[in-house]
Amino acid sequence: MSWRHLASWMEQHWHKPCGRAVPDSPIRAMEGIISEHGVSRFVSKKPRPVGVTIVGVLYLLAAIITFFAALSLTLLSFLTQADFIEQLPDAPQWLVQSGSFVLLALGLIIFLVAVVNLVVAVGCFRGWGWVWTWGMLFAILDIFFSIFNAYGQGFSFNAMITGLVGAIIPLLIIIYLNTRKVKEFFGKA
Repeated sequence: MSWRHLASWMEQHWHKPCGRAVPDSPIRAMEGIISEHGVSRFVSKKPRPVGVTIVGVLYLLAAIITFFAALSLTLLSFLTQADFIEQLPDAPQWLVQSGSFVLLALGLIIFLVAVVNLVVAVGCFRGWGWVWTWGMLFAILDIFFSIFNAYGQGFSFNAMITGLVGAIIPLLIIIYLNTRKVKEFFGKA
């Protein structure tokens, strides 16, 4: 279906009763939707709290770091094809046997994490409501992972301290995300 065919259908069935002109391109149609309904559907109009800006910057830094981690794992997967791993003296046996496939798969997974971090960072700057939900979900998961890591390390003193710090930071994030200003910014109040 061409744009002109769609435009004529819209003129007959939708625009004519409303008295609106038919847009001549998809861009103008989007401009009309945005100007008619306001930008508030796409960007929050509330002032952004400083903490949300800090969280957005941290997610942006995390996206950059995880992107370079994914890139390095992907490059390392190509080096394993050249029998580079076998020359390392302390290479784990699973890495030598599975070689590049495991590293490439890990690189792709970490790349997806980088993309998610980037989207969440942009969402923090724009005030997208679903970012608040994802932030709550990630913070709750971080608490469970911290406890699981402490359990996996045998509840030693170092594991307990690491698990405690790893659980306190997401708990503070949950408390902060539930403050009035933050919930208003994300449209959750």
